[in-house]
Amino acid sequence: MKTSLACLGILIVALIFGQRQGARIAAWEQRISSAQSVRPTKASREARQDQVAAYHSNYVRRPSSEATAATVFQQLLSSPDSRGAVMMGPQAALENRDVMQTLMQLDRAELEKLIQLISQSENPVFQRPFKSEKIILCLVAMTDLDPRLALSYVTGSKERLDPIFDDDWLAGTMLNYVIARMSDRDPQGALATLIEHSKGDTGASQEQRVKELIGKIALKDPGPVLDALEQLPEAQRSGIRDSFGILMKTDDERMALFQAARERYGAQPAAMKEILTSLCKRFQFTRETALESRKWVESLGMTDAEKLRAFDGLKGLSVPPEKGEEFTKWFAKFMPESDERRVLVWKTSWMWAQEDEVSAKAFLLELGIDREEIIRLEMGGN
Repeated sequence: MKTSLACLGILIVALIFGQRQGARIAAWEQRISSAQSVRPTKASREARQDQVAAYHSNYVRRPSSEATAATVFQQLLSSPDSRGAVMMGPQAALENRDVMQTLMQLDRAELEKLIQLISQSENPVFQRPFKSEKIILCLVAMTDLDPRLALSYVTGSKERLDPIFDDDWLAGTMLNYVIARMSDRDPQGALATLIEHSKGDTGASQEQRVKELIGKIALKDPGPVLDALEQLPEAQRSGIRDSFGILMKTDDERMALFQAARERYGAQPAAMKEILTSLCKRFQFTRETALESRKWVESLGMTDAEKLRAFDGLKGLSVPPEKGEEFTKWFAKFMPESDERRVLVWKTSWMWAQEDEVSAKAFLLELGIDREEIIRLEMGGN
């Protein structure tokens, strides 16, 4: 009897545990499904970034002798915001179109006067968040006219303004925006400014912003960017070089970066490897077919040493089964004799084997490629 009761108890506990586990799994599936449904697509993210980066194209500068700092200040006082939240950084321009159209009528001197009026105002209309937002709008408008003047306000805000730039994210966002706009007119000057303001700042968010900005400047002329990287700590240099492949959008941009890196990193194999890995890893995801990716790799005219340094990028090439034989044989011909060649041929032969396992195995045997040996190489030699 006791045994029966014990078994019954175990069964009940098992059922309860199973129900709880089932509920947890269902909950996780629901969370994953919800996250996937609200996650922005790559296209929507890029569209938003392009909109923010090029917001100024939505506004036309219309200088007006009737628009003065005093009149605009009164307009801002008479039409307080009814929104419950404010926008910080250059994104604020997207949420304040009417105000931006008015600010675009002011010249440098009037914008400076307006910044002082807002900064020094104690009117309750300009509560701290809204005051910050309006000054940011003035700085965004000023950046169109004189990026260096706007930069002096951003970097010297504690001296020139009411201390509204206490938040590092706020100051950093505006700093990067101003430098990005400077790069439109003076890439070299913008790069020098960026490097100067990046020294000693090792924060993760700042490092990411530096990567993005340097990448944008590199689109115009990658050579000087690679030269300027030498002024940054090695840890930052490595991360930036690794990010270039994501930022380069066209074949011409990628080719320019490759040529600039080849000229500068002949004696720096680790740096060249990072550039090649980044380019070869990224370009694969911008092509519709593996064949197009292969043609681009061939167009670089890489030396044998460069092909080996590109290995980490090449090994991620996605090849459909029907192209398995073609790409297996291409890697065998394209790559110089090396462990890297054996790994690439072996990996691609997986696809070939889905179509013709006998022929794929025979080809590996012909080249003397031992699958067990490759597995050991992939596992770090163990």
